[in-house]
Amino acid sequence: VQELDPKMNRRGERLIGETAVVVQAIEAGSGRVRHGDSEWLARGPDAAPGTRVRISGSDGAVLLVEPLD
Repeated sequence: VQELDPKMNRRGERLIGETAVVVQAIEAGSGRVRHGDSEWLARGPDAAPGTRVRISGSDGAVLLVEPLD
């Protein structure tokens, strides 16, 4: 019997701990990031395009990001 992956349909959760690049400035808490070949809406502290961020969580189809230390 094969166990089902609880994150199978929660792609955002699978990305936690990965890095992404800001493609649309995160201003007033929201913007867009690129991970691999996909762009995602993102929430987090203000960041300029080109900034690398860490994915810390997800809220539906929105990635939660934080600065890389």
